[in-house]
Amino acid sequence: MERPIQIDFDRDYCKFGGRKLPFPATLLQCFKVLYRELSEGFKHYDVTSPQGDFKLPQTDLIVLLLLLDDGKLCTTVRFYTPKRQAFYRKHEGELVDLVYSEPSPAEEGKQPDAITCAPVRCSGALCADSTRRCRG
Repeated sequence: MERPIQIDFDRDYCKFGGRKLPFPATLLQCFKVLYRELSEGFKHYDVTSPQGDFKLPQTDLIVLLLLLDDGKLCTTVRFYTPKRQAFYRKHEGELVDLVYSEPSPAEEGKQPDAITCAPVRCSGALCADSTRRCRG
């Protein structure tokens, strides 16, 4: 049996619902999107981390829709290249491993003992824990 592909992360994210990497997920869908098409609420959700928020590149992107083993959905955004999109599309419907890139935050002493995040909600006015306005 072929080993699942790995999707690397450099930190823990609030979108993981308090889980610490590594853990499995199913890659449901891969789709291309332009940075400007993403809502502020989605950007906030996708980059929020107790170890410092990630800065999304303002270019063509790939959104990966993941199904966690507890039935919850999660996304991750990646740089777009035609080759990268073809790679992820080839693995849609497959189990993948979400892992730390090397070196892991734990190895560098940056990983917290517990991951606690305020809920990321968008009421249509302001994103939770943010002064950025959400769009529709």
